[in-house]
Amino acid sequence: MRILRNTDGATAVEFALVLPFFLVFVLGIMDLGAYYFVAGQLQNGVEQAARSIRVGDANYTGIDADTSTAGQEERFVQLVCSNIHTGMILDCLNNVRVDVRSFATFTGSSAYDNTDLNGDGTVDSNDSCYNAGTGGQAVIARAYYRYNFIIPQMGALTGGTSTSHVDTEIVATTAFRNEPFPGGGGTGSGCS
Repeated sequence: MRILRNTDGATAVEFALVLPFFLVFVLGIMDLGAYYFVAGQLQNGVEQAARSIRVGDANYTGIDADTSTAGQEERFVQLVCSNIHTGMILDCLNNVRVDVRSFATFTGSSAYDNTDLNGDGTVDSNDSCYNAGTGGQAVIARAYYRYNFIIPQMGALTGGTSTSHVDTEIVATTAFRNEPFPGGGGTGSGCS
């Protein structure tokens, strides 16, 4: 009977029962905070880089006939990455993908939903294109980054489509109308 009334060590047992849930909760908050921080940095990078297209910079709009669409896209990725001020986006130049499409009007862009074309849960380079358009056209610029969570199943909370829910695709989007600059029109294959 004495062993049933002994309370020595009860606090340690209670702590051992609560600790795993507490750690998952705290790490989950940190993980989601990091996710939203990276998403904000990616959005800032896209908005800052899109200004070069908006004002007709020859390096990004194809006004310079010697600039290939692949070169324009690569320079746009470099510009996005140079406007991201965190080390949390690992190997930015190789892991950030962009998709820039132009339309005559914003209503023409309503049908544009750059979803995963091949259905694998990731927007691959085959799913995207680069067309900065001409002066006065509506443009939608998007950047994609695959974010890996620390806590398994966190991707499910952010709408991740991965079957493992360990990672999710962060998408940053900005829409704007080009300034009325002359010339332009770099066109990528499959771009509208």
